[in-house]
Amino acid sequence: MKIFRKNNNRELPHCIIHFLKMINNKLLKFAKYLGQKTKYYSDSKKKLFLFLFCLVCVSESSIVIILSLQKVPAFSYSVTPIKIFQPEAPLNRSGLPTRQYKRIKQFSHYLDSNTVFRDSILSVRPHLIDTLNFLKQIYKQDENGK
Repeated sequence: MKIFRKNNNRELPHCIIHFLKMINNKLLKFAKYLGQKTKYYSDSKKKLFLFLFCLVCVSESSIVIILSLQKVPAFSYSVTPIKIFQPEAPLNRSGLPTRQYKRIKQFSHYLDSNTVFRDSILSVRPHLIDTLNFLKQIYKQDENGK
């Protein structure tokens, strides 16, 4: 099947190739530096450093494994699955949930009852009442269309 075949004929862009070569040169320089530093170490000293390095890596890995198995909340390492939430209320054809429609009705009732609040919010958002009425009209058309 052609779907699962890899296309090995692709080449990387020139800037990425240049960047990778630059990283490789830096790593080679660092390896040469470390080689010169350890050139005069005895074999027993090299073995001791290798043993210490392995001991540190193994102990750190085992600590991480043990703490993750103990499920201590402060130290546990776990993967949290991604949750997909369903819509909280059934939708109309307009896409407006019934819960949102009730909130719009409550807000418009609050605007009608509190004139000070209505005047202050309408000075900032002059077309708010028009938008609320438009949304109510869309919802009622969808209810009548069902």
